[in-house]
Amino acid sequence: MVSVTRFPVVNRLIEAINAHDLDALTATFAHDYTSAWPAHPARSFNGPENVREN
Repeated sequence: MVSVTRFPVVNRLIEAINAHDLDALTATFAHDYTSAWPAHPARSFNGPENVREN
């Protein structure tokens, strides 16, 4: 495997995804996280609790 330097949060996100750990995944998002999709506004959402639903 290639060694890549990443921000620690990116490593936690990758580890959570690989472990299929939804709690750890949502913990990597800030409480004020916003996902905006201008071309598809119905897909936009806020907060880590909504990451879980998407």
